[in-house]
Amino acid sequence: MKRLAVGLLLVLGCNHAASQSTGGPGSTPSASASAADSATTEATEPSATAEPSATAPTTAAVDPDAPVVTLVAAGAEPRSPLRYHFRMTPETMRLDMKMTVSLAMAAVPPTPVTMPTIRTDLTITPVSVGPDGTLTATSVVTRADILKDAQLPAAAAAKLASDIKTLVGMRGRFVVTSRGFTKEATIEVPPGAPENVQQLMDSMRDSLKNVSTVLPEEAVGVGARWDVKTTMRTKAMTLEQKAAYKLKARSGDSANQDVELFQTAAPQMMSLPGKLPPGTTVKLVSHSATGRGHVQETFGRLTPTSTLHNESHSRMETTTAGAAPQTLDMGLVIDMNVKPLP
Repeated sequence: MKRLAVGLLLVLGCNHAASQSTGGPGSTPSASASAADSATTEATEPSATAEPSATAPTTAAVDPDAPVVTLVAAGAEPRSPLRYHFRMTPETMRLDMKMTVSLAMAAVPPTPVTMPTIRTDLTITPVSVGPDGTLTATSVVTRADILKDAQLPAAAAAKLASDIKTLVGMRGRFVVTSRGFTKEATIEVPPGAPENVQQLMDSMRDSLKNVSTVLPEEAVGVGARWDVKTTMRTKAMTLEQKAAYKLKARSGDSANQDVELFQTAAPQMMSLPGKLPPGTTVKLVSHSATGRGHVQETFGRLTPTSTLHNESHSRMETTTAGAAPQTLDMGLVIDMNVKPLP
């Protein structure tokens, strides 16, 4: 059962961390966008409030899991569209992630365990900024280690620190539109990387996908609210997430916004190959999560200054051949901070 619990912690912790990374909106008005640019944006960036284009190519691929944006309130006047205006300027992003997990199995009461903060620095190098404002960039991890802000057994801490350091040098590539839609995010997996490091790399890839805020198409002002709904298909399970944004302040080249996250998952069989004892299956009975954070954005760069506190609970039923099913309850608290470095 200990091996099972560790496997579930690894997968669920990384998956939740990946899905809960927050970014911030750019808000420079798109005054220079041409009609052709707008048509391209509408064809590639779905919005629940956008009218379908009669001239859209019928051969265009539609991603069924693409975020769906719904403008809830336009906010006060003056209003203008929120848009990133990326520049060909390298930047460095710092990502700190801290987790506290509690596991309850059968009659064993939960014992919360707080993990050390995992700190990762990435250098982001723009490759191009297209006429429509789409950024293509590469990334490389320049630092990956654990902070000394939580106690672990010496052997476990040394193993974790050693594994985390294998992330250094990891390279990636991503493409983000001026409305924050991530069209591509890839990470190069080092040969022979440990399983837990591969999970962290999956988390890193999805964090890059989620670091930018998906923005509404319409012009908005202070007080504007919009929802971004996303279906997230991880290696272990499928989740439904809604991020609710509110534009709190906007001045010149910056904006502040609050974000709330709501996450659920339907009952389903979980896929955990290589992490379970032989003959063991795991069914997700229920999952829910709520989060709250704040984002401060400078529109000419990708990296925001953001904080997010998220709490989730998952109930699973494990079955091993010849044994009665057992219930496992997992509580997970994640605090994530993102900021640009000089």
